[in-house]
Amino acid sequence: MLFVLSPAKTMRIQPTTEHDVPYFEQKANDIINCLKQLDQDQLTKMMKLSTKQYDEVKQMLESFGKIKTKAMDAY
Repeated sequence: MLFVLSPAKTMRIQPTTEHDVPYFEQKANDIINCLKQLDQDQLTKMMKLSTKQYDEVKQMLESFGKIKTKAMDAY
């Protein structure tokens, strides 16, 4: 079975009570760590972000992994 998740403007980030271990958790953490090392100009250019979007993305990068939410529940 294959699921396709469309990008969303808003997400419902709510802590999950289940303790599932994400399959790609280590790879996701590696990517986040690489993104955190980029400066504002690099990240803005790479992701084609406005200043407002950059602030939101930066906040998401800093809080990544602190609240565990299943992807399907967030959309």
